[in-house]
Amino acid sequence: MKFILCVVETLLFWLIIPIIFILTGSSQSVLMSTLGWITASSGILLAIYSSLVFLFHGGGAPYHLYAPKKLVISGPYRFLRHPLYSAYLLFLTGLLIVFWSYMGLVLFTAVGIFIILYTFLFEERKTKDKFKEFAEYAKKVPAFIPLPNRSIPFDYSRCVPWQYIFTNLLMKVLVQIIVWPKVVNRKALNSKGPYVLAILHQTHYDGPLIYYAVNRYFRFVSTALYFDRIPFMRKIGIIPVKRYTVDFMAMKRIIETIRNGFDIGIAPEAARTWDGKPICIRREIWKLLRKLSIPVIPVKFYGIQRLWPRWSNRIKLGRAIVEFGNPISPKDQRFEEKVKEFLAKPDPSFDLPYRDYRDIEKLLWRCPECGAIGSIRSKKHTFYCSKCGKKHTKPTVNEVIALHENIKLDNMPVEFPVTDCVLFKGIKVTGTIYENRMELGDKVIYFDELRASSIERNEENIFGTPDELIRFIPETSPLMWKEIVDYQVRFALGNENFHTYYWDINC
Repeated sequence: MKFILCVVETLLFWLIIPIIFILTGSSQSVLMSTLGWITASSGILLAIYSSLVFLFHGGGAPYHLYAPKKLVISGPYRFLRHPLYSAYLLFLTGLLIVFWSYMGLVLFTAVGIFIILYTFLFEERKTKDKFKEFAEYAKKVPAFIPLPNRSIPFDYSRCVPWQYIFTNLLMKVLVQIIVWPKVVNRKALNSKGPYVLAILHQTHYDGPLIYYAVNRYFRFVSTALYFDRIPFMRKIGIIPVKRYTVDFMAMKRIIETIRNGFDIGIAPEAARTWDGKPICIRREIWKLLRKLSIPVIPVKFYGIQRLWPRWSNRIKLGRAIVEFGNPISPKDQRFEEKVKEFLAKPDPSFDLPYRDYRDIEKLLWRCPECGAIGSIRSKKHTFYCSKCGKKHTKPTVNEVIALHENIKLDNMPVEFPVTDCVLFKGIKVTGTIYENRMELGDKVIYFDELRASSIERNEENIFGTPDELIRFIPETSPLMWKEIVDYQVRFALGNENFHTYYWDINC
């Protein structure tokens, strides 16, 4: 019934009344008609933008029967309390200019008076009762006409950027074309927020799939290393976090965003998995999730690992599923266990082969059969070892995971030194890994100096010391360097404070 009433209201104001303007008026000169249509089009665009902001900010629709869950102060609502009504009056003004008549002028006046009386005598009273902060908002922002120095300053923690709305709508179209998505348990998002969306981060499909599935503003948390290369990340509200340090500014942004009622998206493992196998969630992340004191909704993806694994730069089409878990309170005694159980749910697509095996040598940096480093050669449907000749044709994702496990140092030790060619500070040099150090040309880095490691852009190794970040691009595989060095630091030297995602003891 509510939906029918809203449809009738929309038809009355945006179809029937404009038709009356057109039927009772007469066309004006070309100049006046052009001016009128520009004015009417501006009203329509403002109305569409206001409605989208209403949806993404407040989680509702611009109807009293579908009122938002929070006070909307984004986009045009930063300058006007009722931009949708201003947009409608602007639209009617444009029609009146194009199809001038005294009947139209009377109707425009009547509609304007009705909107003003309805706004101040009914809608604003209801809004004041629902939102305590509305009274303060009304002092800062005018009702229908923008005024100088009367607006809400823009802030990503409380306002929805137009770039976010554009990106979200674009992803809703592109994702349907590329991966034919299905969303499971979307109703988990309907209960009162804010939430932390805890995402099992597998591939570059993760972000677009979340944007496709979520119809409100939320802010991803991502490493700050990407922001210099992709400034647009900041424009859509993503929160940059500095690695290898305690980032108080990022924490402040997260808390402010939650305080304003918006969700936060976090990949608890803090890195994408290379083979599809879940990565350990560190103790610091669990502390953060508990400190935020809001429910956590775990998010699981199915089908995307075989379409676009981290080791591949080739996008493949296929079916993807997004599943939302029910909200889990950090106060729940089984909080960690429940989140882990959901994220560890088996993916049936792991029993299927990859769509393309080219570049798998970045993952399988040595032969699982003979152990030769850099010997794997890949084709679209197969890969083989150039040393021993062992061939694998269309192995499943689970079988590739098993092959990757087999080449790790705890199952297949390496013989030191391990030599590679690396791009270090813009110069190609010889890189060598020893049992207790690595050498990049003339630079020597002892493992007991290392505090952290990561791989960025799927090609760049970053090793952190107390004084600097060691960055280089290897010729063989960045995963080879990470797995060998991490293993040596963690197990050969026994450094439990070394920050890594692949050899965490407390998994």
